[in-house]
Amino acid sequence: TAGDRSNEIVHGMGYIAARGADHVSVVELRRYLRGRDPKELIEQLRAGAVDGGARPDEVPDFPTEIEGLEWMLSGSRPGDVIAITALAQRPEIFALMEERGATRVGPERCRELAKRARGEA
Repeated sequence: TAGDRSNEIVHGMGYIAARGADHVSVVELRRYLRGRDPKELIEQLRAGAVDGGARPDEVPDFPTEIEGLEWMLSGSRPGDVIAITALAQRPEIFALMEERGATRVGPERCRELAKRARGEA
């Protein structure tokens, strides 16, 4: 998220990310800091994730979106769903995922997968 968000919003984003997710990571997007201290922003997101159910030692941070995605992919198995909010490296992420045989889905399929993961019909 951009650094000009309130602490409450940043915390809430970390919280939402962790609710129902098996793993959460934070990626530094320095061009979006908007005057905010990067360590403070990471800690706000991490605190939100912890309040959402993650353990503090299980919310790593990465300097780039590609590195964060590589971490997620290294721990994934076939059939897992990985969600990433890609900003700065979107084209590179799409290329990497295509290389690895991933399938892009639209919003409706994403909702369907999320419901299935939660055990809903």
